[in-house]
Amino acid sequence: MNTTQNITLDLTKRTVFQYVSAKQGDDGSRFVKITLTDNGVVYKPPADTAANFRAQKPDDTMVLNPAIVDGDGTVTVELTQQTLAVVGDVLADIVLSNSRNEILSTVSFLIHVEPAPYGTKVDSQNEFLVFSGYVEKAEQAAARSEQSANRSEQAASQAADKLPLAGGTMHGPINLGGNRLHDVADPHNPKDAINLTFADGRYARAVARGDYSDDIDHIDDGAHLHGNSVVWIGPGTGTKNLPRQEYGFCLTLDNGSGYTQTIHFIDGTVCKRVYFDGSEPAGRHWTEWEWENPPASVGVEYRTSEKFDGRPVYTKLYKVPNAVQGSRIQTGIGSVIRYSGTIARISLPYFGSDGFNGQFAAWLEVNEGFVVVNSRGFSPADVYVQLWYVK
Repeated sequence: MNTTQNITLDLTKRTVFQYVSAKQGDDGSRFVKITLTDNGVVYKPPADTAANFRAQKPDDTMVLNPAIVDGDGTVTVELTQQTLAVVGDVLADIVLSNSRNEILSTVSFLIHVEPAPYGTKVDSQNEFLVFSGYVEKAEQAAARSEQSANRSEQAASQAADKLPLAGGTMHGPINLGGNRLHDVADPHNPKDAINLTFADGRYARAVARGDYSDDIDHIDDGAHLHGNSVVWIGPGTGTKNLPRQEYGFCLTLDNGSGYTQTIHFIDGTVCKRVYFDGSEPAGRHWTEWEWENPPASVGVEYRTSEKFDGRPVYTKLYKVPNAVQGSRIQTGIGSVIRYSGTIARISLPYFGSDGFNGQFAAWLEVNEGFVVVNSRGFSPADVYVQLWYVK
């Protein structure tokens, strides 16, 4: 049960203003089939063209919904219940776009909405069904990615007998399937594997002393450093100078002129520092902990292993709950070298299919000491901003 009205819209000039008639509150039953022309000549969009329907209702609420490009080059639009929610003239047009981000709009036309006598009035609000399509595509892409990952894991397992006996570089994880890895050498580099003999040796020496003070000294202040060691850490182990009181292990390696400590936390984050063993007391010291991939904890400053103009780079994550246009984040930070952000899990800056001046956009302005959130078309949403900076 539906009806379709046919109109012609030109991409260049208006000849006769096109009107479409509809009834308030109708849903799933009214369609408009549009023939496109260019200076009066029938225009058939290229194969990679997508079409959207834009409309402004008499109460200034907006509609941005996907349209269908038919095989004959016409465009079909459904007049949704929200499109017909308000009595009066609805101003509308069709926007064409392609994979090269080129955008082309038709001249406008009017949808005359007659009042419904009784029982079909609808609460008018913005409707952006085009973004629902993006979410669906993202979910489909995620599902395809998961399927691809599963296929890759199966392929890696099937190709296990084809690994070279020496040399080569792995490009993915190795699943040992519950089997052991035999004859692992003692570690020499921070990312080397650890064998049981090496770990048990450190543990046995600690047990013989009756405590773990020497292991803890390796982490706390560098006293009694005398070789390579592995120390399991976590809340309640008594260590003072850990960058985080979380579970993990600390690997201390003698590099000949000092020591390097690398902590691998259970959540996958990694940080490290270096101990310089100089001949003078003033020359013996630990550097500060530097993060290779800091955890994303809101409001916590992390010193990273990155350098900018010879200076260490720091990073901090900020959150603005229910941010709206003009929301401000006070940071007190002046020398920002880069930044990133999200709004409602969408990366910033974000501009809809109709560009910067369109109905749906969000971006950040980073200033000395504060950050301003700019948004258009978004409902209040949480905004996360991460800054990288020097002091």
